[in-house]
Formats: sequence, structure tokens, C-alpha cells
Amino acid sequence: MENIKTEIDQVDDNNDNNDSNNPHPAPNTTQLTSTRFGSAIASPSPTITKKNTLDLISGLNNAQDSGSLATSSPYAVDIARTLSKTVRHSDPSPPSLGQKNSSSVKNGRRVSSKRDNQLAVDWFLDKAKRGSVEAQIEIGHRYGTGQGVPLDFAKALEWYLKAAKQGNADAQCCIGFMYERGQGVPQNDSTAMKWYLKAAEQGNPPAQINIGFMYERGHGAPQDYSRAFDWYLKAARQGFAQAQTNLGFMYQHGQGTPRNYSKALEWYLKAAEQGATAAQMNLGCLYHYGQGVPRDYVKALMWYQKAASQGDPQVLKQIDILKRQASTRM
Repeated sequence: MENIKTEIDQVDDNNDNNDSNNPHPAPNTTQLTSTRFGSAIASPSPTITKKNTLDLISGLNNAQDSGSLATSSPYAVDIARTLSKTVRHSDPSPPSLGQKNSSSVKNGRRVSSKRDNQLAVDWFLDKAKRGSVEAQIEIGHRYGTGQGVPLDFAKALEWYLKAAKQGNADAQCCIGFMYERGQGVPQNDSTAMKWYLKAAEQGNPPAQINIGFMYERGHGAPQDYSRAFDWYLKAARQGFAQAQTNLGFMYQHGQGTPRNYSKALEWYLKAAEQGATAAQMNLGCLYHYGQGVPRDYVKALMWYQKAASQGDPQVLKQIDILKRQASTRM
């Protein structure tokens, strides 16, 4: 599970292009304004699965064996997906991983035991001490989330710094996040921005999104919608739904770019099709109140229901309003 922090803010909608005869003014529009990645890598779930651990161990073993271990990939952990999954027997993985009775089944998934977690931590720690960037990030993330080890932000930062000094963008993004949140270090937006920039300049999308947010809100730098827009665009073009949602919002409201409802719709659709609830909510609003598109209660309800099915409580109010409005027109 990615360590993602989000804030759903209500932002006033000017509604310049609304139907002038509309008796129902549009509500404040929801925006996923803050997307926070504690780690750019595919982090393990809170209860670590045997397959997750063995896949990463296998990838690291094969990479070290071939001498191709990456140090600056935006997705360092992807090496575990692209390389052979055969564990190198001369460098064994934790011996009890996957042994009988070492795991249990929960919600249909096989879950590793405490013993498995500890053995995995020991294995990654050994690799990290020998300079493996991926293992250093893994250990940093475990200390930062308390997975298999006591929660310890200072130790998390220590391991992220080791990987960051080798030029790894994921670790640099994690350090930026810790400075922004004051985890293991005094809170400092300016220092957070410096670390985010190191990662973002290597093409790291989570860092690009976080820089966009900081420029949008004036954290660590003067508020600058144009720069926020530019950084969101970089991440959005790489397919990140959070950036696509924010970009759609900026097009909708003319922030950092001329207002363009067609572009807003385009980017919201990209994000909504990936399951971004805020984008689904915003699409519902566009169709509900006829912003840049013909008013269409059927499409509005469809997008509202998609957001509601993911547990967005704010959309329930909009569905109720929509149903009441529709019933008065029948």
C-alpha cells in the first residue's frame, strides 16, 4: 500500500460559464489538492505477503549478481518485477519464508507471520549495509511505517539518506516528505522543497506532484500557480491520477493557465478512469451543473455513484441534490 496522504478541500467555483437560467447554483467543487507520497516505490502492505518479499529479494539477488543494480530509477523496486524471479542459492533469502505454518489466511490472502517479518527485515538490513539502494529504501520505509520494526522516523531518515546520497530519486522524495511533515527532523518546507526538486528533476512523479502542491499553496516558495501547473503537467503526462485531477481543476478554474473546460474534462476523465474519486466527483459536478458540457443528469449520477462506491461521503449530498432536482423536472 502506498503511503499516500490526501486532503480534500472545498474550493469556490465561479461558475462563469453556467447556464444563466440555472436556478440551482453549482456547489463548491471538490479537488484532490494535496497528494502526499511517503515513498515513490511500490511499498509493501502493512502485513507483508510472502510473494511481495520473495519477489523483491529475488530481484535484488539477480541485480547484484549481474551488476545491474539501479541507483537512480524513479521506480527502483520495479527491478523485482522485470528481472528473473529465481533466488540465487549462494545468497539465500530468509529460510523460513513460506514454510508450513509460518503464515495464515486473512480475507482470502496468505499473510506472513511476525517471524517472517523479522527474517525479512534482517535480510534487507544485511543488503542495505552492503550498499543496496533498494534495500536501504525498503528498510527506511519499514522504520517509517513500523512494518516489522518499531516505528522510528530518525532511523527511516538515516536509511533514506544513504540511498539519496547514491542519487536515488525515490529516497530523495521520501526525505522531502519527512521534512515537510516534520518526521524525524524539524519541520522545514524550504528543505522539503530542495529534496523534492532533486527527485523531480530526475523525473520522479510523486516529487513533481508535491512541488506542484507547494507552489499552489505557497509552502517553501512563493505561491505561483503557473509553476504549480507546470509541475502537475509533468506528472500527469506520466499517468499519475492525482496530478491529472489537479491539472483538471486548474483548467476548470483558470489557475496558472487560461480557463478551459474541455481540457478540464479531458484530464478529469484520465484520472477518473483510473479510479480517482475526486476526479469522478468533479466530473459529476461538470455534468450536473452544465459546466463546459451540456447538462446531463444521467452522466452526473453515473460519476457520482462511482465516487460514492469508493466511500466518498461528500458525494452522497450531491446525489441527493441531483435526485431532488431531477424529480422537480419530471
